Amino acid sequence: MNKQTLRQKYLQERKKLSSRQREALSLEICDKFFLLPNITDYCVFHIYLPIIRHSEINTFPIIDRLRESGKTIVVPKMNKGEPGMDTCLIHPGSTLKANGYGVPEPADCRQFPAGDIEVVILPLLAYDEEGYRLGYGKGYYDRFLSKLPQTVFKVGLSFFDPIPEKLPRNPWDIPMDGCITPEKIIRF
Repeated sequence: MNKQTLRQKYLQERKKLSSRQREALSLEICDKFFLLPNITDYCVFHIYLPIIRHSEINTFPIIDRLRESGKTIVVPKMNKGEPGMDTCLIHPGSTLKANGYGVPEPADCRQFPAGDIEVVILPLLAYDEEGYRLGYGKGYYDRFLSKLPQTVFKVGLSFFDPIPEKLPRNPWDIPMDGCITPEKIIRF
């Protein structure tokens, strides 16, 4: 299957879940995330904010628990005109506004140095058993990850298990170190 066909298929799979199911599964994923060995040893977390119209996993429970633990949380803000992202600090009073893709972003971006990020929590539509993820196809995360230190722990969140076939890949694709589903923690 090509990437576009896979994107459509997994967008539809997510949309088959009711909002109640998605919320319950998001909480299970949050609980599993905090079972990752040594995850609380990290201090700086980059986490995506969910796109509601794409039925993404609700990451706010993870953000809330990280914040309660005194962790630094940064979120992406897409650059206009070029496919890149800034990293913005987020705090409880941050005002969020959807960009042109429907991605919530801080209205006021207090930029944070990307080199200080220790964990990146990645959005995805599907992923394979080798840790390669399928996103929405704009390349924002691939470009972003390529600029981070190799020591950054990259973890995806998914309602589903990995697909059995190998995803089509580009030379610039960067595999994840792990993925969290409602049922399990997968390490690659």
